[in-house]
Amino acid sequence: LSKPGCGVGWHTHHGEELTLCLAGGYTDETGQYARGDLQSASPEILHRPVADEGEDCIVLAVSDARLKFSSFTVALIGRWFGF
Repeated sequence: LSKPGCGVGWHTHHGEELTLCLAGGYTDETGQYARGDLQSASPEILHRPVADEGEDCIVLAVSDARLKFSSFTVALIGRWFGF
């Protein structure tokens, strides 16, 4: 994530994903996350994290498997960057 209003494409997960919010904040279908919050996402969750207004959003995301994007174009770009 980055600038306010920017986000990651709609996706689920092939495995587990942990996201730690280091600065700013973001919102997705499961809630709103601010600096210091930890989100756990499982393969059942379909979401699109979007950076909140204000400070740039910086996160550390760790996943044990690739993301599964809903859009072919986003999936292709994600594959290019190793997601």
